[in-house]
Amino acid sequence: MLIYYLVQDDADPAGWQSGLLTAEGLPKPSYTAFRLPFTEAGRDGDRVNVWGQIRAGSGRRPFRLRAFVDGRWAWVGGTRLTDARGFFTSSVRMPRGSVLKVWSPRDGVYSLELRV
Repeated sequence: MLIYYLVQDDADPAGWQSGLLTAEGLPKPSYTAFRLPFTEAGRDGDRVNVWGQIRAGSGRRPFRLRAFVDGRWAWVGGTRLTDARGFFTSSVRMPRGSVLKVWSPRDGVYSLELRV
């Protein structure tokens, strides 16, 4: 099966509206989730496994994790690298209900927040 979707919505409101960008070129909520996918892959006690991808570019890409702790955002460890295709898995100790996000220093952007 092959399905085509638009990157930018059709200018005609009655047209196909599947884009990551509005007809005017503004990012829709799905844009960030597509650009930096990030999800919980599993949990064992206070150890949570996360999976994600830094899409732009080629080769291993740097990324950092942030957690909302004690009312502020804090880095979780240092800079890590994806695999050669931009994918990563990481295991971090976080209590249930914690909020994480991914930072791509090369692109200067964050993922959506993820409650784990």
